[in-house]
Amino acid sequence: MAGKKFRFRVVDDWASAKIRGGTAVVIDVIRFSTTLCALLHKKRRPVYVAESPRSLSGEKGLSGADVFSELEFECRGRRYDNSPYHVLRSRSARPAYVTSTNGSKALFACLKAEKVLIGCFANFNVLVRSLRRSPGVIWLVLASSARLKPLAVEDGACAQAIERAVQGPVRGAAQELNQLWDHPRLDQFIHYRPAWGDKDLRVVLKLNSLPHLPRVRPDRIRRARAAGSGVVEIEPER
Repeated sequence: MAGKKFRFRVVDDWASAKIRGGTAVVIDVIRFSTTLCALLHKKRRPVYVAESPRSLSGEKGLSGADVFSELEFECRGRRYDNSPYHVLRSRSARPAYVTSTNGSKALFACLKAEKVLIGCFANFNVLVRSLRRSPGVIWLVLASSARLKPLAVEDGACAQAIERAVQGPVRGAAQELNQLWDHPRLDQFIHYRPAWGDKDLRVVLKLNSLPHLPRVRPDRIRRARAAGSGVVEIEPER
């Protein structure tokens, strides 16, 4: 945007980064970020993120909830894969919990930011419009982390497109998406999830298909800071 300067920090090692103040955007395209957008799209309330499966152990009412994760663990409640495709097919109105290999941990590394948002290609334009109003530094936090590179390229591609769009006209991210469709990363993902991996990819790589902006409830950020809680609530930004 002409006349306004934005300060971006791209974080590809959230485990050691010191994220303070400003707005943090957790980017986990395949699939944590997109799953949260899908849950809001289906009007699921409340929606929670647990830092790890262990964080779920003290949650009351979990037996009446749906738990979305690609990790293998036992817990009360109905279990589903961390899959936006499954969320969109579901007719359930139960509370939802999400915990994942990287995305949920990256989110908890951001809790000293003033605001924590969830970003991906599926909510691209609504995220960009919000960031244009954000004061202070904008942290683009890549959940894939440095240790997964060079194969996990989708989060970096999304961050690059976000930064470019915030500073200029919102023209989407067609260039980045076209490059991703030809990347071996997608074949690897489908290989490990042959039953519905391709269906998930059609959701996560469709621009603006889920125009909802998940954010961590501000009061839950303060509570998590004070108590060291491993669970926060997600709500749509108004």
